[in-house]
Amino acid sequence: MVLFSARQKQILLAFLTEPNGLSLKEMEKQLHVSRRTLYREFSALRLFLEQNDLILTSQDGRYLLEGSAQNKQVLQVALSNQHSAYDLSSSQRQNAVAALLLLATGMTKIASLATDLNVSEGTIQHDLLTLTDSLAEYQLQVIKKKGVGVQISGSELKRRQVLCGILLTELNAYSFLRYLNDHDNSVSNFFMTLLPYQLLSACYTQLNRTVLPQINFYSDRQIISTVLMFTISLERLTHDQPISYPVSQTENLEYLGVTYKFFASFDWDSININVDLPKDEIFFLAEHLQNANVNVNSYDFNVDDFSVMIQVRELVELVSTAYGWDFRRNPEFFKRLSKHIENLIKNDQQQLPNVQIETLSGVSDRYSRLFSTVCEKWAEVFPDKQLTQPELQLLLLYFANEYTNRSYERELRALVICENGFSTSQILKSRLMREIPEIQQIDTSKVSDLHQIEPRDYDIILSTIDLPGFPRDYQVVSPLLLDNDVSKVKNWLQTYQKKYSSTTQEQTGDLGTAPVSVTPQALIEKEREVHLYNQLVQEFHVNQLDNTGESLQKITEKIVAQTPPTVITDQTDVVNNLLRRVKLAPIGIPDTNLAILHTATYGVKQPFCMIYELQEPFMMQAMDQEQIYVNRVLLLLAPYDLDQLTERTLGMISSLIIMNDENTALFEHGTTQELRSFLTEKFLAVLRN
Repeated sequence: MVLFSARQKQILLAFLTEPNGLSLKEMEKQLHVSRRTLYREFSALRLFLEQNDLILTSQDGRYLLEGSAQNKQVLQVALSNQHSAYDLSSSQRQNAVAALLLLATGMTKIASLATDLNVSEGTIQHDLLTLTDSLAEYQLQVIKKKGVGVQISGSELKRRQVLCGILLTELNAYSFLRYLNDHDNSVSNFFMTLLPYQLLSACYTQLNRTVLPQINFYSDRQIISTVLMFTISLERLTHDQPISYPVSQTENLEYLGVTYKFFASFDWDSININVDLPKDEIFFLAEHLQNANVNVNSYDFNVDDFSVMIQVRELVELVSTAYGWDFRRNPEFFKRLSKHIENLIKNDQQQLPNVQIETLSGVSDRYSRLFSTVCEKWAEVFPDKQLTQPELQLLLLYFANEYTNRSYERELRALVICENGFSTSQILKSRLMREIPEIQQIDTSKVSDLHQIEPRDYDIILSTIDLPGFPRDYQVVSPLLLDNDVSKVKNWLQTYQKKYSSTTQEQTGDLGTAPVSVTPQALIEKEREVHLYNQLVQEFHVNQLDNTGESLQKITEKIVAQTPPTVITDQTDVVNNLLRRVKLAPIGIPDTNLAILHTATYGVKQPFCMIYELQEPFMMQAMDQEQIYVNRVLLLLAPYDLDQLTERTLGMISSLIIMNDENTALFEHGTTQELRSFLTEKFLAVLRN
């Protein structure tokens, strides 16, 4: 059966219930759409109606549906049996909104989009907020005008590329090619209905005659992207939206020749189009053919996957809301996370094995609430993509790293001081909460009550008046917290190091140890703890390793050979266990030049930690399945029957590398002395707990 859009269903039902027809003005008002949109829908419906012996005609300015009562009854039954809307996920709906706006040539009413997708206007408004950030990656802007509508502005080149990318993402290759080959107008996919069927069919037929016999595409995806781009280009040209494309000296004239051949014999009458074809269009489509032939993904749509990007934004937003900390502020975090999830979803790469990976397990234990939040929201946004436990822990790693990065302080406390007036302080407070999410606790005070306030309880103090002699630094702002005030506070927060308030959502200390009572046994445990920490620090070095042209096995053997004999009793046992660990799961740290080589085995006598700097970078797989060049290897060794203290301590060291960007840089480039000082500082912090 044919699946109509919500708007097409409304149009047909209107004609069936109004035998005398409707004027365009009446339909504009009833459907909340422009006249241009109505003409577009009429054109899309005509072929189906003609195939079912029904005709849409215009008489005296009124449009009506002509045909036998029996045929109208068949149409009525089809409409009543059809579901009221396409079954779209939130990411698919956002792709649909983007596609509709990319096809539009002017402002589109929010109500019209809501009708098309059978959702509320509020849902569309929320989708537009998400799309604004996603489309900005392609230099496209979402422009909203109150009472008028919404549109996307930007270069025609990017507009077509993004639209083609969305359709490629959402269309099933088998269904789409069958749809074209069989000339079957019965579809159940919203995205198939976006481009006029007659134009799609005409382009596909002409490509089969002129282009496809001469260019050997090796995948269906290449053929589909070509059909889509030719159709999109003609559709946009028909609506007076030509492309501006630099006419370059192409190295291969074959693609230019077949493009000219396509248009030279194109049956323009079959699609009722009469346009002049600019040279820019020819060169643009020739370039597209060349890109598509070289690489299935090279249709000049430079970002990996628009659909996945939208889903990643949704994931970050849901985690931020549920966890109560804003993960949306750092573009680099979003790019790294998008790249990782893109690999998981689009390439369907092999996941990490479902075994315990010590480095990742330590992070999930420490950030248990954040881990459960990430797992829950992943299942909500990506219900069809189940991850193993290590993959979920690796996903947590991105969020935990961002959470602990010193560039972004969390749960800051602010004091707002006003001369008088409850309403003024509340206005400033509400603006502050909305504009600066880092500040999550805000107290207000009148000047007369300041003697009761302890300034050290707050990270930042804002005042609407000067406070001569006040014992803390403070920022003077307008009671309305104007934009320049917001910028001033944000700039100040970028350089602020939290030193007063210590409230946090989750303990982010390097190693959580419960307070112990002062007993002889407790003193013995503390002595063991101090001895272990001191031993690890004193033996720690950054050693140089000549590994020129050697395999991972040879590198591992050299590393073990350089390890002091006081640590290792059986080198062969240690090498075999280290290599066995490497085969189990990747050991490279994502987005770094570091790897953690570790094992607990009988051939080790005592805990040991050392960094080996390779003379020649070695390519290795990271935990996110990406290939990285490793410059340094952190070796962590422990006896087979390691006790809880040793396990906790070595786990802490490995976690330190991945939990903070500054820490990572230190382990990548730091000297022996710098890293010893760093470890000493962390161990002392543990002992103070």
